[in-house]
Amino acid sequence: PGLTVLVCAFRYWSGTSDYEAASEKAGEPAAYLRGTGREPRPEFIAGAKALGLKPKLSRYALGPDYHEVLKGKLGSMLADITEAHAGVQGKAFADTSPVLEKELGRLAGLGFRGKNTLLISEELGSYFFIGGLALSLELRPEELSVPAAARTGCGVCGKCAAACPTGALGGTGVLDPGLCLSYWTTQSKTAAPEEIIRKAEGYVYGCDICQAVCPYNKKVDSR
Repeated sequence: PGLTVLVCAFRYWSGTSDYEAASEKAGEPAAYLRGTGREPRPEFIAGAKALGLKPKLSRYALGPDYHEVLKGKLGSMLADITEAHAGVQGKAFADTSPVLEKELGRLAGLGFRGKNTLLISEELGSYFFIGGLALSLELRPEELSVPAAARTGCGVCGKCAAACPTGALGGTGVLDPGLCLSYWTTQSKTAAPEEIIRKAEGYVYGCDICQAVCPYNKKVDSR
């Protein structure tokens, strides 16, 4: 497989979503994520409580494990494609393979790369997962109509970089993972530095700060 790549955006947050209500329903983050393989790091839980802050989860973590959800959706799509096109082979990906999903999404016309390094859509903002199918099916490419947002990108806006409490974003579309709260709370295998924990603003799994201040997400939230 590999002649065509089908790239999809799966929204996980919208203007009708209520973060406070969803957080209240989830309850204690450690208990909510227990047994899911996405357990919060205990030092961040302790750090938030030491500062008198309520431990917070990133918006995407307030739903089921997206790897499994997207795997099911993409699997259904692949089944339909192989039924319609006999002999076609395909492989799904959703943060599960060494694939540059954000760049593929940009090339597919889903959005533009923002200064927070994320793929941003004029319609969806950045609150969406990216997944796709690598297919042994050759399709004729269409002429894409580039949305206005993709032409202008972030412009002079630098709200994401200014809001990042650790300075992980330099405002140029480059991320320093050694300063990123999302990296330290979800991926790092070593203990987080005390300074990172102090600046986490209560986040114990993931981080939404650079997305929450993004005007494109504000526009989506106002719809």
